[in-house]
Amino acid sequence: MDVKLPKATIANKVRMSKSPYGEGRILDDEVSMLNESIKTLRQADPVSAIRTLTRFNGVFSTAVHSYVQLAMSGYTVTGYSAMTGQYSEEATNAAKSIMASADTLHDYTLGYADKQSIDSFLETMLKEVVQTGAAASELVLNRFKLPERVIPIPVPTLEWVARKDGTKYPIQDLTTTTRGFNLRKVGQSTNNSNKDVVPLDFPTIFYCAMQQQANSVHARSPMEAALQTVFVFAEFVEDIYRILKKYGHNRMVVSLIQEKIQHAAPEAAKTDAAEMIKFLESTRSAVEGVISKLEPDEALVMYDTAEVNNLPTAGEKADYTALLESFSGMLATSLKTMPSILGMRMGGSQSISNTESLVYLKQVKSIQQPVATIMSRMLTLSMRLVTGNDAYIKFKFNSINLRPDAELSAHQSVMDTNILRKLSNGFLTDEEAAHLLGCGPRPEGAPKLSGTFFMDSGAETHPTDMDDNSGAQERNLSEGTARGSATSRGGGNN
Repeated sequence: MDVKLPKATIANKVRMSKSPYGEGRILDDEVSMLNESIKTLRQADPVSAIRTLTRFNGVFSTAVHSYVQLAMSGYTVTGYSAMTGQYSEEATNAAKSIMASADTLHDYTLGYADKQSIDSFLETMLKEVVQTGAAASELVLNRFKLPERVIPIPVPTLEWVARKDGTKYPIQDLTTTTRGFNLRKVGQSTNNSNKDVVPLDFPTIFYCAMQQQANSVHARSPMEAALQTVFVFAEFVEDIYRILKKYGHNRMVVSLIQEKIQHAAPEAAKTDAAEMIKFLESTRSAVEGVISKLEPDEALVMYDTAEVNNLPTAGEKADYTALLESFSGMLATSLKTMPSILGMRMGGSQSISNTESLVYLKQVKSIQQPVATIMSRMLTLSMRLVTGNDAYIKFKFNSINLRPDAELSAHQSVMDTNILRKLSNGFLTDEEAAHLLGCGPRPEGAPKLSGTFFMDSGAETHPTDMDDNSGAQERNLSEGTARGSATSRGGGNN
């Protein structure tokens, strides 16, 4: 069967999408929020607010970072025949070669190798899914129509055009702000005659959204629902900080004894009221200057013309602890992240914590699906361009597990045994079993094992052969019988 490949016109230029940085020197012009209140972001569009919070808000940044790091659980690529759906060793090896070339092979005659590694590209795509709810990329081909590299496309720069047959294709609008934060309100049109629009109606453009709504073509970030709660939480913390700074600390009060200061004043000041006022003010300023420069470990020494006291905070103060914990729980829920990861101490039993961990891993796994879909489609096109085979590639992230590899070694041994058993019974080919075991290609001349029942040696333990008398209670009940324990078997009567 002939494989349908992209038309030759696709190779008229190397890259179809346009870089958001333009040409020339790239400046870091992203807006800084270090000295800004969280209220500034209330006027920004959701994606820009999420990107800014990811950089400058500690809680939000921790949530996004944890999502991406846990989602980077490793991956496998497997090729299958399009006609039979069976494992294809040639397609699998071609996909692995393409993945390896992205990390290691470069054209050294072109100067700096501007190619992201696969791991770096996956991190970028996963972070884009968390922040925008979708991911987009382009497979860049060289003039021979062979895969050269992959590049991410900022999702906020994409808009959609509908065809007459009901399908759609993306266009790239570079007038949309991709760095800093955009103060354009949600739903506000950006249509203008000076738009820098790039049509992306090409087979090398790939896009996939997370939990796409049926009545909209626009992606929505899973973090968008957390914005309102983050704003309330951050404003509440800012208010507490201002209150504590103004009323929450004891203050030193220095009382100057006016009679003694006037007695120590110069003679000219004693006879002139204006001079006396100047003298009193200069004395007060001098004492204030000394106290303001005083370090915590320094002593205060002065004449008996002043009295030093501490002014404690007095009056009714609200207890913000309960309210802060309530907001923390709401924030963790809206960010779909466990409170322990965000550094929040919440009550609950161990069983509840285990349930939270399992639910959280499901949430993290959900952001892998768009990236895995895009990688599968890109690798399928790349493999077909390289080999011409009618096959497809499935890119799959490994299972997410919080336990260390050393602790999982026993579980991995059981999984390997299951693979070998399927190989022994003929349900897997030798090549597919080697791929699943991570052993690489089998050496030439190796004996064929598929369907030889090499695991059926008779020495393995079957459930019917197990003697359920290993426990202490079972041994006591079996003592003196024909089925006695290991030390008394054969010595008893029925």
